[in-house]
Amino acid sequence: MRYEIGTKSRSAVIDESGVHITEKRESRFVAMGKIVAVSVKKPGFMTAGHIFFQTAADSSNPLASRNTIPFQGSENYELACKIKEEVERLI
Repeated sequence: MRYEIGTKSRSAVIDESGVHITEKRESRFVAMGKIVAVSVKKPGFMTAGHIFFQTAADSSNPLASRNTIPFQGSENYELACKIKEEVERLI
C-alpha cells in the first residue's frame, strides 16, 4: 500500500508504516500504531476537503491538527475514502 494525497502547502504519503506528512520545509512521521481514528470531510463547491489522522495527543478538531491533510476534487475524495478504509484496517 502506498498513497499520496494533499495540496502544495501540505501533503502526505501513506504506507503500511504510517503517514509521512510534508508541510512547506518541514516533514514529520505519524506511525500507524499512533493513529486512533481517521475521518474524511468531502470537499464542497468553494471549500477543500480533508483527511484527518487523529492520534491520542490530538484534539477532536481536525482544523486545529497538523495531521489534517487538505485536498480538492471528487477524485481525491474517493482516494481519501480508500485511504481511510486501508488505515482503519491496519490500526
